[in-house]
Amino acid sequence: MTRTRFRTSNRRKQIGTLMAVALAAVLAGIPALSPLGTGSAEAANPFLPLWERIPDGEPRIFKDPETGQDRLYVYGSHDSRLAGYCGPEHVVWSAPVDDPTNWRQEGTAFHVDQLNGAPYIDSDGKRKQLVVDTGPVPAFWDDNNQFHQGSPGKNIRVQLYAPDVVYHPENQKYYMYLFVDGMWHVNASSNGVPPIRRHLMFVASSDSPAGPFTDPKFVTLAFDPAVLVDTEKNADGKSRVYLYWTPEETRNSYAAELDPNDMATILPNTTHYPNKMTDRAPFNTMPDWDAPFYMFEGSSIRKAGDWYIMAYCRGERATFNATSNISEIGWAYAPGPFGPWTYGGVVVSNKGERIVDPYTDAPNTQTYTGGNIHGGMVDLDGQWYQIYHRDSGISGKRQAMAEPFDLRFDAANKPVIDQVELTSQGFEIDGLDPFKEQYASYASYILPASGPNAPHFFSQVNDATINFDPNAQRDNWYPATNLGNQTWLGYKYFNFGSGVTLTGEQNLKLTLSLKEYLPGVIRVYSSAAKTKFDDPEKPKTMIGTITLAGTNENIHTVEGIINTRTLVGKVGIYFEFLSNETGEMAQVNKLQFSINDPTAPPTQPPTQPPTEQPTDDPSTDPSTDPSDDPSDDPSQEPSTEPSKTQEPSGDVSKQEAERQAEAAALAAAKAAVTSGVAEANALLTQAANYTPASVEALKTAVANASAVASNPAASLPEVQAAMTALIKGVAGLAQTPSQAIKSVKAGTVKVTGKLTVGKKLTAKTAKWTKGTTFTYKWYAGSKAIKGATGKTLKLTKSLKGKKIKVRVVGSRAGYVAVAKTSAASKRVK
Repeated sequence: MTRTRFRTSNRRKQIGTLMAVALAAVLAGIPALSPLGTGSAEAANPFLPLWERIPDGEPRIFKDPETGQDRLYVYGSHDSRLAGYCGPEHVVWSAPVDDPTNWRQEGTAFHVDQLNGAPYIDSDGKRKQLVVDTGPVPAFWDDNNQFHQGSPGKNIRVQLYAPDVVYHPENQKYYMYLFVDGMWHVNASSNGVPPIRRHLMFVASSDSPAGPFTDPKFVTLAFDPAVLVDTEKNADGKSRVYLYWTPEETRNSYAAELDPNDMATILPNTTHYPNKMTDRAPFNTMPDWDAPFYMFEGSSIRKAGDWYIMAYCRGERATFNATSNISEIGWAYAPGPFGPWTYGGVVVSNKGERIVDPYTDAPNTQTYTGGNIHGGMVDLDGQWYQIYHRDSGISGKRQAMAEPFDLRFDAANKPVIDQVELTSQGFEIDGLDPFKEQYASYASYILPASGPNAPHFFSQVNDATINFDPNAQRDNWYPATNLGNQTWLGYKYFNFGSGVTLTGEQNLKLTLSLKEYLPGVIRVYSSAAKTKFDDPEKPKTMIGTITLAGTNENIHTVEGIINTRTLVGKVGIYFEFLSNETGEMAQVNKLQFSINDPTAPPTQPPTQPPTEQPTDDPSTDPSTDPSDDPSDDPSQEPSTEPSKTQEPSGDVSKQEAERQAEAAALAAAKAAVTSGVAEANALLTQAANYTPASVEALKTAVANASAVASNPAASLPEVQAAMTALIKGVAGLAQTPSQAIKSVKAGTVKVTGKLTVGKKLTAKTAKWTKGTTFTYKWYAGSKAIKGATGKTLKLTKSLKGKKIKVRVVGSRAGYVAVAKTSAASKRVK
């Protein structure tokens, strides 16, 4: 099985120095190449590489068979087809529990071809064999109950949909519950009633959480399986197992107990039905499609303390076939596996927040793509996360997302979950680093949210190049596209800490890498962070602009100077695209803030940002009342006309000026290569730490680069090739097993002390790598406590009733730092 790692910390330390070389190359006119051709996974949303498409994610914590350490495994569908949802395989991704930036692809865990010939029991009670057919459909009923006599060329290869995976401790096996695309009974009944489409559910087993899963056994006719291996035991001393599902014909929740011996047989008289099915009493205990549950599909089951928690796709149903708002993860809780269930609320919606449209004043305007939603919950060291997915804006192309939430218990010991925002943060719950390159496709706020003018996020859509091989070489181009007049991209949130400190002539610069097609202007705004989902929309303050000439369709960078006054703590950053022309204005790949060198002028004259103080008065908010923004005056708007090159003065001709500029660019490029050679040679002094083959490859690249840099006749393309080879040589350095970088061994971290207002708590660490030093951050629930970054925490009145936990980062010279969070305390009294 192929497993590919996507690290975002260890390897960056190895190649970090060459990033400066790449930046110098950009300034010299040479396109910078990513040393990691595949594009590494991040902790931001989406949290897997942007070329990957994993919807319906079920997160599970299992032991890594190789190390025995806990890992977070994500199981989901795979939107690997060019058209339509899902694909024929299940692939698995995993990361260390304490480092959800370090993802690796575990390979294909199951393929639909394994079900060809699998026996199942049909709705007529007859035993049949599944045929995995790739041919055309001779006749079929569609989702609107319309009968099609034939459909030549329609590919109906059976697809695999949302799975779930559990481990049974007594069986010592992992079990993947999966189901296939609907199988139509194509013969209509004599009275013309359309036939029922059936989904076939199977369970396959493995000795490893990554698979491969084999020996599939038929379970039932249903879809969207969710499975719980309970801590409760049966009469034989085996852990009890519960299965939850949705039948195609009812779109609500069913549940039953499984025989733990084969994990496939539903035990007699254990099936429980939706709560409105009064004819099934006393077994009618499960959530229904009516209020307050609005159960649609995609149930996921977890146990927290003594409570059973169900997350599910929530959708209002007007009639049998009409549903709306299937963009919410709802949740319910019960004292037992079958209920009775109480509706808890909404965890997250992939329609974003609701705002007043800045152009039409329409209320309740959604700010994200919406679409169907499905996923599960997971507890990582005391912090709960909801895994779900977003649509890329291109149908059938969905990507994995994560949001932290606070699961707490009220005075009656009942679970409480407040709805959380859809954000760009993912597992980076303190906010994204503004001084690190971030992908524009991490946007968590878009306008318009749907329709032909809506922004799209990168997704593989070209049948000739679609590729899900994690080892494939990629060009690091994952843009937000379809950015035209009056479209927005927003990011919740960046964390600017205590603010941006500038000295002398320094200023804050925002750099975008993009392709531009039409002239226009990008306005940059900031807003304060919301503290809870139900907070009203925060006013936006314009903090800068970037003008586009619209004449450069190659990948390049543009810059603007940003007013820093509002950039403190967590801040929302928004881009408004404006153009006088119709069509796609730009495609934006990355963004990054940086502090300008005071001796280096900006690469383009910036438009001065406004000097007014930030305000909470919507009447002065340029995003909600454009008439009050002086830049709406066409005479004040940054020009959208292509920039005119100023004629050189004096006796220097235009051709001579161009020649001088080219010579200067070539000289700067050679200087960058020379600097890169020096840094590469410094790495080669540690040759014993790397494999001989990778050292020799870098030596060859260094020798070539040195020759090019010293050659007076070298051309710019030759310098570019030398730079590319140099970067690839450094990125290709492979550590020898004996010299591999070690990580700090994470021991324990506990909160000690009396949980009473006025008392002091202490973070106690034990059994970490000798010589480890620690930094601390304290939390009340999932919220960081402002200024609480010491080993101790004094309990103030504001912390009364809160559960306290501390996150420590252990560091040691020569080791990779490791973070770990304590278990949450009881409530402060």
